Amino acid sequence: MSPLDAFPDLGPETASLPGDDARARLGRAWEYHSAMDLLLQHRLNTFIVAQAFLAGAFFTSHVPAEPSGFLISARIALVVLAIAYSLAFIFLSARMVAGLDRLKGVLIHDPVFALYYFPGGKAAPGERRIRWLIPLIPAAALLFWLAVAVVGGVFR
Repeated sequence: MSPLDAFPDLGPETASLPGDDARARLGRAWEYHSAMDLLLQHRLNTFIVAQAFLAGAFFTSHVPAEPSGFLISARIALVVLAIAYSLAFIFLSARMVAGLDRLKGVLIHDPVFALYYFPGGKAAPGERRIRWLIPLIPAAALLFWLAVAVVGGVFR
């Protein structure tokens, strides 16, 4: 019996495809995983760049000795935008991370994937959840912007 024979079904939608076998489901799971992983990484890169621009704009607004009402309004808008963007990224990426974890649970049954990804070819229990950094970066940005808002850097 091949390890692919024991490969789990990906759901009722995929089970009814004509000529579908475990190898085809595995290939589809890998394609979905690869595409989602790339999309998530691109979104994270965009998030980091956008946060850098928001921070640069915020700190540049502190250059004048006497801030005008316009500058204070711009600072408030920047902080609100940065907090909203951080929250949106956390919530939107959580669904993708959960989907990637489910696909990782499916791909663990592929012996080639297991040899490539895990030392010794076997995953320890709970080892498939590896994307702890994805929610950590926007959470750190959110804490930074909340600290800026609470400490009062907006009005100085």
